[in-house]
Amino acid sequence: MAARAGIGIIGLGIMGTRMLAHFEAHEGFHVVAAWDPSAEACRRAVGQSPHLRLAASAQAVARAHGVDCLYIASPPSAHLGHIALGLDAGRAVLCEKPLALDGAQSRALVERVEAAGARAGVNFPQASSPALRTVAAMLAEQQLGPLEGLEIDLAFPAWPEAWQVTARWLALRAEGGFVREVVTHMAFLARRLLGPLEVESCAIAYPPDGLAAETGVEARLRAGGLPVTLRGIVAAGVEERTDWTLRGRDGACRIHDWYSLARREGAQPWTEVDLWADDVRAAAYRAQLDALRDLVAGRPSTIATLREGFEVQQCIERLIGLGGAGT
Repeated sequence: MAARAGIGIIGLGIMGTRMLAHFEAHEGFHVVAAWDPSAEACRRAVGQSPHLRLAASAQAVARAHGVDCLYIASPPSAHLGHIALGLDAGRAVLCEKPLALDGAQSRALVERVEAAGARAGVNFPQASSPALRTVAAMLAEQQLGPLEGLEIDLAFPAWPEAWQVTARWLALRAEGGFVREVVTHMAFLARRLLGPLEVESCAIAYPPDGLAAETGVEARLRAGGLPVTLRGIVAAGVEERTDWTLRGRDGACRIHDWYSLARREGAQPWTEVDLWADDVRAAAYRAQLDALRDLVAGRPSTIATLREGFEVQQCIERLIGLGGAGT
């Protein structure tokens, strides 16, 4: 059996502890060290994983003996600095999305990574998921016929969602909001499957306090030249949905509930596609960590590149800019 890759974790909030569990469950990894500026977050992580070794700082995690890959789950404003720590230490890097908030600094980092051939990616778990692979095969075989458009339809009864409430920054427009947190994933799917993203128009609704994140968005985009409509809302009483629906002349497919896939042929009813997994979410995360092993080893990988992450970031920040985030 190949040696397990050592993981260093920066950030032990919601995503950090979730990925900690996935790393511990995968035979290809072992967690070497972790750090979070919050003592409470560290206590919760150790409660989840009693053998977790805590480091004194982010720098200490990056430099810890045995770390092959630095996983970054800090808030977006810290991503670029933490990625640089990993690169400077010669580690592979997997960063949570969004890549960052600053466009010029992000571009410079992407160019540095590409010029050096460094091993770095952005954690879009759908990149390795059975649903994405199945849709890619449909498109390669032209099973939907000529494509006509993509619809992204999102709804949340509250934001942040119940499982996210400890990440208070998600409730604020400065770094959070469902456009950055959720639309980013949907935009990545469009970029990976259809092509480069362009924003044509966007309107965003914000609460009047000037601080809280958005409550609604309507936008028009293009992905690889294909028209895309985006609608999202936060409102009490709505049923949560995260639908990514691609329509063609001969049928349609829909990635829903993040990792599930439905298909419609002609005017027939929607039917679920068998993705050969009892738990499609778990299958997606396992496939993502299999792909991370490839990235760490320098092999071709389905992990989203920093270039893809940067292009998605540009799209999202364009949406927010047109939507009037500063007003």
